[in-house]
Amino acid sequence: WVTKLGVPLAWDKIWESVHNKLARDSTKSAVWAQIHLNSFTTASYNVWFKKDDPCPLCKGHIVDEFHLCLECPTVKTLWSLLEQFLRKLTHTSVTQEEMAFGLQGTTPAILLRNWLGYLLRECILQFENIAYHNHLGATNIIQLQHTFNARVQRELCEAYHMYKHSNRLDLFAKYFNPGNSFLVDPNKAVTFENVIRVFNVG
Repeated sequence: WVTKLGVPLAWDKIWESVHNKLARDSTKSAVWAQIHLNSFTTASYNVWFKKDDPCPLCKGHIVDEFHLCLECPTVKTLWSLLEQFLRKLTHTSVTQEEMAFGLQGTTPAILLRNWLGYLLRECILQFENIAYHNHLGATNIIQLQHTFNARVQRELCEAYHMYKHSNRLDLFAKYFNPGNSFLVDPNKAVTFENVIRVFNVG
């Protein structure tokens, strides 16, 4: 990673970011495995079995194991689309370091931004396998956006009910709706239908 990104890395801060209190264990595990270059992807398959299969999501040549995280044009497009929403949380552009590790910090806005980024990465990893079998290439991007939106909506509603059951809706608002203007309309009930779609797809 140091060679790839050309920057020094503070691994203690990176692992602190990955262990995001908003993220589910499956999401943290997926990101952890990807950072360790230990995910089962077409890139790893090519290395293990001496193959040269193209990326299922972009149909392009896979140069190295960083392809799905940093280089795939389909993944870059998804991050570019997600950035429109992420910049509402913090006014910084998405960098390769964020795509690889998330942002460092523990403010509610950064926790929420990292949660969304990590969830996108988990969805991408899952869809790479789906794309390998459906042969639709970049066309998968629409379904991937719908899947991501649905995951955000479902996890947000489940978190709301958990915090409500614990009588800590103040924490729910702090972590999932900083500024009262992002994922949840404070004037409506927190239901699947009322959660804002992060990706603006029909």
